[in-house]
Amino acid sequence: MERRRAIVDAAEALLGERGYEAATLKAIGERAGIPIASV
Repeated sequence: MERRRAIVDAAEALLGERGYEAATLKAIGERAGIPIASV
């Protein structure tokens, strides 16, 4: 559950800060501190 929450929080933050185009899986994984394969 922690990993899921980290992904959602990271996605929400990126969407709010930089918009839809910037919210890539790579960017979300980097922000959440989770490898992209786990996203």
